[in-house]
Amino acid sequence: MTNENRHFEPANLMAASAFLVGAALLLRGALSGWEFTTDDAYITLRYARNLYDGAGITWNAGEDPAVEGYSNFTYVLLGALALHLGIDPVSTLKWAGVAGLLVGYISTWFVARTFVSTVLACIPGLFIVSYIGILYWAPSGLETGLYLGLTLASFAFWCWSTYPPKPSGISRDILRNVAYAIAAICAFTRPEGLLLAIFYAIAAWEGSLKKTTLAHLPPLLALGAAFGAYLLWKQFHFGSLIPHSAKCKALYTGDPLTLVRDYWSIAFFWIIANFVNPRLFDRRHVVLLGYPLAYGILLIGVDPIIGHLNRHALTPWAFLVIGGSVAVLRMVDRVVLPRLAPSTRNRSCILLCSLGMLWSFHNVRDHIPRLHREAAHYNERMNARESLGKWLNAHLGPSDWVAIGDCGIVPFITHAKVLDLFCLNSLEISSAPAGFQPRQVADLVFREKPAAIVMHSSLRTPLTPRPEYGIYPEIYRREQLNLEYEHVATFGAKRDDFHYWVYLRREHHAQAQ
Repeated sequence: MTNENRHFEPANLMAASAFLVGAALLLRGALSGWEFTTDDAYITLRYARNLYDGAGITWNAGEDPAVEGYSNFTYVLLGALALHLGIDPVSTLKWAGVAGLLVGYISTWFVARTFVSTVLACIPGLFIVSYIGILYWAPSGLETGLYLGLTLASFAFWCWSTYPPKPSGISRDILRNVAYAIAAICAFTRPEGLLLAIFYAIAAWEGSLKKTTLAHLPPLLALGAAFGAYLLWKQFHFGSLIPHSAKCKALYTGDPLTLVRDYWSIAFFWIIANFVNPRLFDRRHVVLLGYPLAYGILLIGVDPIIGHLNRHALTPWAFLVIGGSVAVLRMVDRVVLPRLAPSTRNRSCILLCSLGMLWSFHNVRDHIPRLHREAAHYNERMNARESLGKWLNAHLGPSDWVAIGDCGIVPFITHAKVLDLFCLNSLEISSAPAGFQPRQVADLVFREKPAAIVMHSSLRTPLTPRPEYGIYPEIYRREQLNLEYEHVATFGAKRDDFHYWVYLRREHHAQAQ
């Protein structure tokens, strides 16, 4: 049979069909929630706007030292590039997330193909795209989808540099170098992004400086040099190697295991599946298992706000799905199928792949109404925040200060200086004497006398301070709020439990009139 005819064999046709169906379901599901753009995405865009405007990577123009309140350096650069090119930066970040998810789906097949046949390699990706968290967060404007795609693409190149089938005409050195180059981008995209390269180094080590180990040394050193230069710049620019956003999250005093429990609820089954076929374990499993297990530790104590549907753990979960799926499929491929007649063997592979497609179709179809519903509801809240931002921009100047939590689209729209009451973007909130403690933060607010304070309320009326971090209840209890400030406007969607009461300093309000 010629190579041309082989492309039309039933197994190859099924693999192509399953692959395309999975991609279509991914796009259909992700685009179902396209209206959803999380407020935190605009944190990154404020930094990007200041960079584009020439103020540098900073929260408030002219701040010294600058503060690293974002957690996705790559997205800051991408947002600034979009502004430079005259492209909508919000859509740019959202499409980057969806494109990253698509790259991750494609890369899943390439990783699985180093373990199992062409047809069976389609199944892990179908499992991944059927999880609602994947579809929900990809178009959110955060780096979740892009980071997943970059990580899996890097791992696919890493696997193909060592394990068959190797693409013809491409040397293993090139594949390995590409893997480490993408891993470097991962390190710039998320604070924990360097973890992937660390596990590559562990997997490459064979206990001695053998030729196979030495082959990993040049790209590892290049990655280390690039990341080292990045750390030096961070130390010089921000005065700290650790992102301020991470420091604030570490101050979280609630249940430290909230996200850990969420993660293990979706990870446990796939961890067990990885051990179904322990004879399959090799250096790939240092990454497939070690990388996700490390996240189980990293998630301890992490603030669960905007961490629902396992946003922080989607990438390591995808690694577990791949490892667990191929462990079971490899057993089927090597133990069960060889006992069947060749024609029956092919039909069995096609049947398994068909079941995977049906599973994915069923789940994505069930997720679509929820994605639509949640995106529409959240969009109402964002419309209210947008109106608030425009109002503040009209009533405050670039040198005026506004104190507000939930810093996202409002600070992006306004050019006023912003005191982030929820810590991420303001050193004053995390540092002594405030220390992100409600009483001390309230003291700081009234000592600094911002031109405006935006109070968060659970009800449109009366003002019912929202409880997050205890900040707003404490400010509400202070007499200075009504003595020194005047309530001038309220914003919020009718059906929402987030409303924004704007208080202006009385002298500022008098001048405005």
